[in-house]
Amino acid sequence: MILSFSTRKSVLFIRFPLAVESFSLSEPLATPIQRVLDATLQHITALETLIQQVEQWIAAEVEGRHPEIHNLATVPGVGLILAASIAAEIGGLERFFTPQKWDPHHKRWRSKNLRDVEDAVAKMAGLWWPRSDSGDFQSEDRHMAKTGNRYLRYALIQAANGMRRHIPAYAQFYALKYRQAAKHKHKRALVLTARKSVGLFVGLLHRNEAFRHQEV
Repeated sequence: MILSFSTRKSVLFIRFPLAVESFSLSEPLATPIQRVLDATLQHITALETLIQQVEQWIAAEVEGRHPEIHNLATVPGVGLILAASIAAEIGGLERFFTPQKWDPHHKRWRSKNLRDVEDAVAKMAGLWWPRSDSGDFQSEDRHMAKTGNRYLRYALIQAANGMRRHIPAYAQFYALKYRQAAKHKHKRALVLTARKSVGLFVGLLHRNEAFRHQEV
């Protein structure tokens, strides 16, 4: 693909604004670098086209066959791709309700409730913080487990990043956790927001219904 100078300049301003504003190149370097930039633009365009094609395939696969994905996609800031990833990685919730759970307070076995399922899904995604202690010492700087399903963890964190931009309650929660964090503020606040979102996603999957703002 050979672009005219004016076209290349306009495209470069969009893709690489610093390249347009940088100092001019010597004549021997101008042509090879231009070829590299042209090839890079072609590669980016090809990747964008491929991404659009894959998204169309996913939308066609979901249409009419997976209502649970459509329900998750109604959450503002999530979208069809992340909804499909979350629903696929969690799978059916039925398996999280068994076996029964021991209740130490009442000293008996009981059936699992939706909160137990939420905790199980969060733990499966690695969104939990095991205690770090030695003897009488307990560390205040606890690290996320990061065990389990990394694909689900990635999808939940990306979804939370979109939800905090579109849902006021999640924006407030993120801002609160950001202020409370001593370090790694954005990362910690975002992960905690993702952990909060697990309850919403589990609830929508369990009831098989679309998002309502009353949910939050």
